[in-house]
Amino acid sequence: MSVVFCLFWVRSSFVSLAIVDKTANFVARNGPSFENKVKEAESNNSKFNFLNPHDPYHAYYLHKVKEFSEGKLGAPGTEQQVTIAPTPSIQPAVPKVRTFN
Repeated sequence: MSVVFCLFWVRSSFVSLAIVDKTANFVARNGPSFENKVKEAESNNSKFNFLNPHDPYHAYYLHKVKEFSEGKLGAPGTEQQVTIAPTPSIQPAVPKVRTFN
């Protein structure tokens, strides 16, 4: 899985889904008190407007918090390892050699 940075134009501000996803992951792991701390610390930062219930991306944020809480998603930016079973090698048929004495 690769990291995809998406930017959306909303009411003259950019919303980076990477920031939303990372914040949702931290809130899912650390609880609502962490969200309150982020709201206080970033109250003047428009990149964190999605924490406001009236923001268009708040629903997306809540959805991501739920998915991370339920373990449906790995941490953002992490690679998921996929194990692929090796394919059996196909050997060409080799005729048996008979020797006559």
